[in-house]
Amino acid sequence: MLSQLFFMVKNSSVFVQIIMLLLLAFSTISWAIFFDRLIFFSKLGNNIKKFFRIYQRFPRYDFFIENLKDDFGLLNNIIEKLSLPRDKRQKLVEVETNLLIEKLSSGLNILSMITNISPFLGLLGTVWGIMSAFLEIGIKGEASLAVVAPGIAEALITTIFGLVVAIPASIFYNIFSRIARKRETEIINIYTILEDYLKR
Repeated sequence: MLSQLFFMVKNSSVFVQIIMLLLLAFSTISWAIFFDRLIFFSKLGNNIKKFFRIYQRFPRYDFFIENLKDDFGLLNNIIEKLSLPRDKRQKLVEVETNLLIEKLSSGLNILSMITNISPFLGLLGTVWGIMSAFLEIGIKGEASLAVVAPGIAEALITTIFGLVVAIPASIFYNIFSRIARKRETEIINIYTILEDYLKR
């Protein structure tokens, strides 16, 4: 089956091959974002859990701050600002919190774009393949299978490739968007806790 698909792509028109290359690039980008976000959210989730475990164990400010000297990974830039002088640290904690929140949506816009564009690229290839089939009928004056098959094959293969790229990208976007919203709420809660301690 794969060899047949490769043969059809290889023997398709240059225009269709360009569309296929674009879809292949989109697919590669989509999967790269998937693995990047998977690692990022997994690490951040562990860091957040560790923070709240310590917060629940040490409600007193001095004990709590003392136990925040461990490694908190992606939360380190926020927590490290607690050691600065009082007049500087609150603003810097806020800045670092906002920077971390911005990182939550990294790559999601690209996934959204791939989700929207890929089916249209597939549709473009489909229209091109059907048009090629009709042109061949016009040139050869007959509508036999041998005449229309190459154009129809181009049409079908680009449709399939467009969907194969768009569906995973759509799934990745929806999954990571939900996780990002959850993590954003948790980070805001952490900032609220730290802000409360900073005001004491």
